[in-house]
Amino acid sequence: MSAEERKALSFVAILLGLSVVARAMNRPDPIVVTGAATVDIQDRIRQNQQVRQQVSPPARTATGRRSARPQSPARRRPGPIVIDNRSARPRTPELLNLNRATAAELDRLPGISPTVAERIVAYREGHGGFTSVEELDSVKGIGPAILARVRPLVKLR
Repeated sequence: MSAEERKALSFVAILLGLSVVARAMNRPDPIVVTGAATVDIQDRIRQNQQVRQQVSPPARTATGRRSARPQSPARRRPGPIVIDNRSARPRTPELLNLNRATAAELDRLPGISPTVAERIVAYREGHGGFTSVEELDSVKGIGPAILARVRPLVKLR
């Protein structure tokens, strides 16, 4: 390879490196979503609109010109966009009655599969109901770890 070819190859490598840097600099900031709680649909629509206003380019008007927005991408504050989905007031989950819950309701408990939920219902019907939450440990598929996770979410009466 001649000296001219090496220079040309070096030049191409530098251009590729610069394009990678330019692309990284123009990458939009990440959108960080916190909280996995359910939110009201109206709140979600309002939050989505806020994100669109922050990250979208200004819309074109009927005359073909771009309308001026206070938050155009060039003037937007740097940093991630944070959407906090946690509700303002913490919701206390309703306790599930072990002696009345269906298999589908029991399946929603952490660590309880549909099969184990069916076993809980069968155990309850075979033994005339639960007398204590600790009795769940007698059901096949429920051990001390799952019992500890389920205990604060269930009740007997």
